[in-house]
Amino acid sequence: MLLPRFRIAFRALRRRPGFTAINVAGLAVGLACALLVALFLRHDLTFDRFAPHADRTFRVVTAVEPPDAPPSLISTNGWPLGPTVAEEYPEVEALTSIRGPWNPDVTLDGSILQPTFFHADAQFFDVLGLSLVAGDPATALAEPWSVVLTESLARTLFRDADPVGQPLLLSTDSTAYTVTGIAADPPPRSHVQFEGLASLSTFQARNPDFDPSNQWFTLQISTYLRLQEGASAEAFAEKLATVYDRHFGEWNGYQLEAQLEPLTRVYLHSEAGNPLGPSGNADYVLLLGAIAVFILLIGAINFVNLSTARAAERAREVGVRKVVGSSRGALVRQFLGESVLLTLFGLALGVVVAVGALPLFNDLAGRAFTAADLLAPWVGGLLLALVLLVGLGAGLYPALALSGYRPATVLKGRFASGQRGTRLRQGLVVVQFALSIGLIIATLTVVRQLDYMQTQALGFAADEVLVVNAGPVPGSIRAERAAVFTQRLEGLAGVRSVAQAGALPSYAGWRGQVTFREGDEASGISMEHVMADAAYVQTLGLPLVAGRDFDADRASDEAGVLLNLEAVRALGWPTPEAALGEVVVSPGSSIEGPVIGVLGTYHQHGLQQPVPALAVSQQNPWARPLFLVRMVPEQRAAVEAEVAAALDELFPGYALESALLADRFAEQYDAERRLARIFSVFAALAIALACLGLLGLAAYAAVQRTKEIGVRKVLGASVSSLVALLSKDFVLLVLVAFAVAAPLAWWAMERWLDTFAFRTDLGPGTFLLAGLAGLAIALGTVAAQAFRAAAADPVESLRYE
Repeated sequence: MLLPRFRIAFRALRRRPGFTAINVAGLAVGLACALLVALFLRHDLTFDRFAPHADRTFRVVTAVEPPDAPPSLISTNGWPLGPTVAEEYPEVEALTSIRGPWNPDVTLDGSILQPTFFHADAQFFDVLGLSLVAGDPATALAEPWSVVLTESLARTLFRDADPVGQPLLLSTDSTAYTVTGIAADPPPRSHVQFEGLASLSTFQARNPDFDPSNQWFTLQISTYLRLQEGASAEAFAEKLATVYDRHFGEWNGYQLEAQLEPLTRVYLHSEAGNPLGPSGNADYVLLLGAIAVFILLIGAINFVNLSTARAAERAREVGVRKVVGSSRGALVRQFLGESVLLTLFGLALGVVVAVGALPLFNDLAGRAFTAADLLAPWVGGLLLALVLLVGLGAGLYPALALSGYRPATVLKGRFASGQRGTRLRQGLVVVQFALSIGLIIATLTVVRQLDYMQTQALGFAADEVLVVNAGPVPGSIRAERAAVFTQRLEGLAGVRSVAQAGALPSYAGWRGQVTFREGDEASGISMEHVMADAAYVQTLGLPLVAGRDFDADRASDEAGVLLNLEAVRALGWPTPEAALGEVVVSPGSSIEGPVIGVLGTYHQHGLQQPVPALAVSQQNPWARPLFLVRMVPEQRAAVEAEVAAALDELFPGYALESALLADRFAEQYDAERRLARIFSVFAALAIALACLGLLGLAAYAAVQRTKEIGVRKVLGASVSSLVALLSKDFVLLVLVAFAVAAPLAWWAMERWLDTFAFRTDLGPGTFLLAGLAGLAIALGTVAAQAFRAAAADPVESLRYE
């Protein structure tokens, strides 16, 4: 029974090639978008679900609550937390402690590799559901100086030889480690990504003076645990929340609380971050999913509009079929068959479009999908669901409408569509253009905010400073050769100054450092600490509003501190001058000394974030991995060439690169750039598909008013007046769509802009431009169809039945 019906459906579609082509194209674009976004959603929503007991595996995070400030979540815990929880809580079936990442030097064929290692204990593989392909998982990480390599790293270092039992020299401390196991490469959808593991006991052996048993506030350990089957996660979380209070109490007003995070929520939903691998963005996933639904909905709406717009052509067919005995149910099945067949055509083309669009989509979404991903078994089920959803869902109303015609009426030529059908079609077009205009408003807002952030004064010489990240070089080697590097560059005509630092704008400093005025612990605040040399402020061109800069010739300045205005205000001094000579103290001695100068406001981070309270000191020369070279912009090429030559000579084997500070700072806006591109591409698709819907409705209106157009032309109406007559109703539809979209888009984009510390205003110009763009595109589409109808021979129009 199905084959004859599909044969009839195919013939019906072939008789209307224009209608079929437009519908197939619209469905293909919508289905291709749905398929590509489904790849993205499945990738991000299934992270860490490969673990055998993922439903009862959790990460422990720490809520740090400063005095008189809201708590913040930290992904790591104090050193004793893991052993304490494993000992005191019988609900815990297994627990592992991880310290990472660590990038030791490994020399291979004259080049220096720096693979990502973690320190982990023997329970690592069991708790995280990862596998060891060689070695014993129970003992591979039990002893000091033991390392486990992934299969990829083992092949790189040992090629075809068996590495188990072989020594491996890690030049970070020039110690020979023993390879005790080979691990499978971490699954791509794991938030824990590593190339090698060293036993946690190795860290303690390498630091014999370090006592982990009392390091509750040294938050360096990632803790994962698996609960006993049947144990209540909620009840365990309540008990776990007290562990810091019972064993540690508070520190200078700071309180800690251990909390549970389900393993499967770490990648997308954690507020604490992820030091062990990648992190996703739940809002990004929701956004792409919503856009895919919008595009698919617009394509389905096109199908309904175009089907009903051509209803008049099929009215006689329905009448004849009913006269010869066809039931309404048979007609519904026939028309649904056509809908499914059309959807199949669209799906086949959509798969081709999806494959062709993969590079663009990967660029937009930041992924690396291949055509092979579209051949996965689950894709077949998705395609079947899409065919049924779109083919039956979108085809149901046209099928019911067409099959409901009365044969006596349509065979006499008195067919006319009801008001209900007209209003439905108009309502669907309003929905299409409301979505399209909303996407245009979102695109313009994102672009405007991005432009705002990129054009604001940053408070430092971003376009004149070249940054070299020498972090891969061990601190001892870097400190030994830094003076030679500096002297070599300072002798160049194109170099104004050279500095070293542990952080600078766009490179985060040492955050979360508790600092207070000497003798007043109640004034404590959380600050960001930048370790730098005496040339730092001059090289960056930072503003100085009170006091003086560091003086390299004053030995006492090595104990001095520079604060920014935000730090001065947060610590309670009324003016910058009042802070000069005062002493700031940090319990960990990370920031300590007299204030010798106050820096004006400059942006340490992108404009998404507020300007932090910040201190600059000359402490710890080993912790300054960044070289800053302030140059004459016109001589940049010569300076870069000399920098590259100096790096090759002084730090051979290390792949060190330089970048302009302005470019490095702008990288902080990559997420906003990607968002702007996503909105731009999908807004263009939405508008294109919505225009197909308008084209269908305009064609239907022209058919319905064929005789009226002929009469008006005979009575002297011009083509332009007829085009205006046929277009005015559609102008109203677009205006209604704008009225619907504008307040919703304003609400959504205001919420988005509120996430920025520094933001543009959402003025009326954005909405006016979006509305005019939507109206112009709609009028262009409708006018083309209206002109065709208005230019027709009135004799033919008057003969129309």
